[in-house]
Amino acid sequence: VRGCASARVRECAGARVRRSVGTIFSLERRLQTPFDKLRAPRAASRGDGIVVVMRFVAISDLHGRLPDVPACDLLLLAGDICPDYRGTAIPAFRPLVAERQSVWLREVFSPWLSRQPCQHTIMCWGNHDYVGELPASSQPTLAADVLTDQAVTWRGLRVYSTPWTYFVPGVWAFDVSPRELAARNADIPNDIDVLITHGPPYGVLDTNSAGEHCGSRSLLEATVRVRPKLHVFGHIHEARGQRGASYNVAILDGAYNRYPFPLTTIEI
Repeated sequence: VRGCASARVRECAGARVRRSVGTIFSLERRLQTPFDKLRAPRAASRGDGIVVVMRFVAISDLHGRLPDVPACDLLLLAGDICPDYRGTAIPAFRPLVAERQSVWLREVFSPWLSRQPCQHTIMCWGNHDYVGELPASSQPTLAADVLTDQAVTWRGLRVYSTPWTYFVPGVWAFDVSPRELAARNADIPNDIDVLITHGPPYGVLDTNSAGEHCGSRSLLEATVRVRPKLHVFGHIHEARGQRGASYNVAILDGAYNRYPFPLTTIEI
């Protein structure tokens, strides 16, 4: 997303108790639990006694740019997969953009995905992925689990994916009111090991170029409740990075240029 205004990202949890700013910051601090017990140090080698069980590569905000993925067990895609076309963000053109993205997924993305050296792929849509709102019968078949408010078990890990954000409802895909977003996030199950969302939690790798927090307060609450071993997201390109078990894995910066860094690789 190219930015957001503070007024647009304030989110209320509906009829539930409003939390004070101090409580929000307290929840944010609780997300900073060290991940060392779950993730092998990057400098680890085969001779240091550390056994790497699984390797994940996590990326988001491709916007049609398809990188070469390093070998991994599981590829996680956290939304905004498809390119933009003329008419993007114009409500009357949403069906046309969705159809063009469907063709791109079938003719470009699917062959790319089949060439990547990963055993499995789990992905969610983002607010630029209008194709994800088409009926399932109109979407191309992909060699991946494409999850919308769904969970799947892979090698004993429960993985849940949800694409919803709040920015300008009616313009972007999977973009809803604060009340509906809070309800969606409240439905995230408690038994989740790996959480994939397109948007970030409030205060966690969610700051845009103007210094504004663009994340979701209700997602922050859900993440504290669920305590996933790993949470990957994107949406706010400028905030790429890691905080504890939380990763913003956008591969494009705020100007939609490719970051000059390796793709995010997580070993557990």
